[in-house]
Amino acid sequence: MKQITFLTIMMLTAVSTMAQKNINKVMDAIMNDRKISKAVTSDYDDSDVKGTVTTYCRYADLYLTKQQKTKIDELEEAFERDASKGYRSIHQTPEMKAEQSNVAYGPDLEYQVKFCTKSTRNYRLLFIHDTKNPDKRYVYAMVWYNKNNGIRLMLYRIYGKNPSKKGKSAKTFKIIPQDGNTQSTTTIVDGNGVRVITSRDGGKNWNIMDNTITTNMGKDTGTDYLRQFGNLRVAFLEAIKDSEQKALQTGIVMNIVELCKKHAAKFSDNERNTCKLSITEMQRILKQTNPDAFLHGMLDEAYIALGK
Repeated sequence: MKQITFLTIMMLTAVSTMAQKNINKVMDAIMNDRKISKAVTSDYDDSDVKGTVTTYCRYADLYLTKQQKTKIDELEEAFERDASKGYRSIHQTPEMKAEQSNVAYGPDLEYQVKFCTKSTRNYRLLFIHDTKNPDKRYVYAMVWYNKNNGIRLMLYRIYGKNPSKKGKSAKTFKIIPQDGNTQSTTTIVDGNGVRVITSRDGGKNWNIMDNTITTNMGKDTGTDYLRQFGNLRVAFLEAIKDSEQKALQTGIVMNIVELCKKHAAKFSDNERNTCKLSITEMQRILKQTNPDAFLHGMLDEAYIALGK
């Protein structure tokens, strides 16, 4: 661990400001405001052998008076304006609970900051890809709540490896049929969409099935779409066990929504009812395992698309 030098801070600020100019601008202004009380400031970084900073975490614990509350509004507006640049955002208030998020950093992702752990606090997080380094990402966060006669505000700027890019680029889920035969099915969900592959020899050899939404399935019967719905359902129930796989979970749910909106008319009444019951079950398990308002709402969309 090494402390960031003044020159390095200036270089990092210049690079990241180009991508997230609104958040950085407001955070910098707050940090340079001498009227704002700063309880703690802490900067950590690590560099490679060439001296290039590979990961960092900048933290500030501040205290605002009631008269300085407008700073909170400015920060929230900055998060909204930069939201389109991010691939994931989180917003929690005392009235609206979000899922806990553990943001890792460090050379081997050995350090982490936990967010959305207190139901009485407000949180905003924005995750943004580093366009110059596909394996890295920026995370900006603000945490605030009323304290004494003012507001406690914590600011975070974190940079490092993207945990979702670590290891295999695709996540697979194995589905073993209950009828005792040797056929196995695996659903792969990654940046290339949703693909289903099958094996009839216990998993020794796999063949791609041309029945995914991303390839228009190649067939047009209710049974094919129903099979795809079942595969997506199983993939979703597996994916929500990992709170860090939000992009994966979102991709699966959006495929379910697309399937229901485009192809529900091909289902029989009983098949539609079965899918609706399955969606209700998915929402219940989601709430118990890894609550997420967006995913729950999108599953509502799929339910509505199935009709009465």
